[in-house]
Amino acid sequence: VTVVGERGIGKRRLVQEFTSTLPEGAKVLVGRASEFEEDVTLAPVAEMLRRELDVDRDTPPAQIQERLRQIVEGCCEPTEADQVAARLGLALGLGDEGREGRRYRAAEIRAGFLSFLQGQARSGPVVVVFEELHLAQQGLFDLIEHVLRNGRRSPLFVLCVGRDDLFEVRPGWGGGLFDALTMRLEPLNAEEAEELARGAGESLDEATAERIARHAGGNPFFIVETTGMLLQSHEEHVLGTAHSHLLPPTVQAVVASRIDHLPESARDLVRKAAVFPDGTFDVADLSVIAEPKPEMLQVLEDEELLVRDPRREGIWRFRHGMLSDVAYESLPKRERQRLHLQVAEAILAEGPKPRPKFVAYHLEQAARASLDLNPDDRSLADRAVLALAHAGDLSRRRIQSRTAIDLYQRALDLAGPEEVWGAREARILAGMGEAHYWLGEYEDARVALEKALEIAGTDPTTETHAGRFLADIALNVRGDVDRAGGLFDRALAAARKLEDPWPIARTLLMAGWAPFWKGDLDVARSMFEEALVTARANPERDPWAEARALTSLSSVISPVGDEVECLALAEEALELGRDMKDRFTVAVAQSYVGNSLRRMWRLDEALAALEESVAVFRELDARWELASAVGDRGNVHRLSGRLREAERDLEEALRLCRELGERSLVTWTISRLALTMLARGEPQAARSVLEDSLSRVAVDEPGFRSFLLESQTLLALAEGDLSAARQLALRALEVERDGGMRNNVAAQLWWVGRIFGPDAVGGEAEMEAARGTLEEAHWIQSLREPELIAQSMEFMAAAGAPPPAGLAGTTAPRG
Repeated sequence: VTVVGERGIGKRRLVQEFTSTLPEGAKVLVGRASEFEEDVTLAPVAEMLRRELDVDRDTPPAQIQERLRQIVEGCCEPTEADQVAARLGLALGLGDEGREGRRYRAAEIRAGFLSFLQGQARSGPVVVVFEELHLAQQGLFDLIEHVLRNGRRSPLFVLCVGRDDLFEVRPGWGGGLFDALTMRLEPLNAEEAEELARGAGESLDEATAERIARHAGGNPFFIVETTGMLLQSHEEHVLGTAHSHLLPPTVQAVVASRIDHLPESARDLVRKAAVFPDGTFDVADLSVIAEPKPEMLQVLEDEELLVRDPRREGIWRFRHGMLSDVAYESLPKRERQRLHLQVAEAILAEGPKPRPKFVAYHLEQAARASLDLNPDDRSLADRAVLALAHAGDLSRRRIQSRTAIDLYQRALDLAGPEEVWGAREARILAGMGEAHYWLGEYEDARVALEKALEIAGTDPTTETHAGRFLADIALNVRGDVDRAGGLFDRALAAARKLEDPWPIARTLLMAGWAPFWKGDLDVARSMFEEALVTARANPERDPWAEARALTSLSSVISPVGDEVECLALAEEALELGRDMKDRFTVAVAQSYVGNSLRRMWRLDEALAALEESVAVFRELDARWELASAVGDRGNVHRLSGRLREAERDLEEALRLCRELGERSLVTWTISRLALTMLARGEPQAARSVLEDSLSRVAVDEPGFRSFLLESQTLLALAEGDLSAARQLALRALEVERDGGMRNNVAAQLWWVGRIFGPDAVGGEAEMEAARGTLEEAHWIQSLREPELIAQSMEFMAAAGAPPPAGLAGTTAPRG
């Protein structure tokens, strides 16, 4: 259920009334979206977990892990407990301290949270409340939808609360979800508003209650605040002098009047408490800038300005966000500057685990006040820029890309005019460009990265960072191999200047694909080998880069070397992934393992590896990788004769490619789907999928052209056009020869020679040489493939069409 309404309409009160009526045994988990948490996206989940574990941010990690283990073991399946605990730990900042971000961290938390809720629901109904959802990032909406779609068989009730602009943040929210309901709280009508005014102020006369109701426009918060102001005791009451009760024109003015009439010490305390973001504070933090005496906090609670957190000792919040806003606005700018700076300094002095976004926020606010007071003094602004950039870097490494972009933009907003920007701003722009890159916003990424390089001067950090991501966009998005190569060269030269193994390894891992797509496998291999050596020599250890280097080497060796070596490399990467407990790395390695096993014709083992890869990618919502792995699994099904399963997988892979706007993987997928349809005796369906998809694909790369030509060859065979089929097959062979990759050439030559006869490819000697190359490379699939083609052409014979020359009376290949 989603409840929306304007500010002050009573959404939180509705939630409180609802949860207070739940039966005994029902578990209630409440979390609030916020723009100011260290993990903005999944802060509500972390809040729920901390409350459930009875820990706070300062609790030692070992203690949090132990409490998490106890809670999870008490509700989840024993075989899943360790994995669920590890995933939930990510939401609490455990297990992701490394320099390399977990690209699918949010998906892992999402899966762990669902398992946790389902485990809790075994003991009784669970109510999950997400407050302030209009402040949520897209990742939180994804999590909620994941829970709703996959937890329908458990007694779960999810209540989402936010303002009307929630639907601007997530258009179509709730659509397509079974049993979803959205309701809007409307303002009170005149009769209801008067009743509330009389109830909030028992001593008010009817005329005043009517005046308040009319003035407040049916907003309950405005009514209660106005009533509270009128009932407040002030000097005229004490002296007994005549006075009027004019109603302020806005609710902000009402709140300001209430604060002004507080005792001086309470007024001072509430204003200083408003310095903390999101209207929530810890008494320990507040004590840095004020004396939060219990009796003063009690006064503010009695005045219904503050409320204490019933489950977390020392945590308080303003009863309503508007109360905090008005209290903050009443502080002079010089006082704001002093207070924010004091809080930031105190947090930085805490020790090795400061709160970077919290520090950045306070320095930012101090800087804004300082610049308003003296625009020529940039000392605080410069500190704030560095703090915001640091917080942005941390968010980027955790793949919290949208949060990182916001922090970087706020840093640039304080950096001064663009004409004075230099290396500092260039590094910020490089980080922003990378964050856009991971969101698939390639044009925004390109603009930021090009600007970074333009103003970087000779800063090698920016040159290697911005250069390698801009080069990757040029290579994989725009298909400009030459420009990509130049950018990679610049990035790699800059990385070497830094003499830092981290950027050197990462630049090499990206740059190696430029010569690969040019067909220069020796250069590509040398770059990936250097990346592997660099990662292994890193004194801090870099298993992520090591695993990527191993799988990249597998890719460049396979077309020209021995598949046994490729399999060994992929299995080594798999072992690293399991040691790291990085499921994404495991899934990537298993996809390489599966494809090597497929080429070696060990199809059952290949299927098992690809099943794990597909399952992990699906769980992590890694959609591009899922499209690739599902397509690979479909290809194994095709080769194994499971044509229905093959068609289902390949159709899913094609759908994902189209949804992603993918233009390279889609070509291979279309070709395998067409082959499967032909094997099922469906030439018309094969032609339809080829013709429908040709406008969507990248046909410029040699490998992709040969895939399509192969499919078109078999389609022409199926339709009885042997002359056209032969021409298409020879064109495919020419394409592979131009590419110069030994195993690919041998595979294509064998394929054409077996279908159209040895004379089509230069005679028996050429065929035997191709056979020897494929056997030496352990590319047994390529030797067996023509047999499958012969089987798929049986329907032609049944229709009276003669088989192609090479398939008549053939014998099975060796091996």
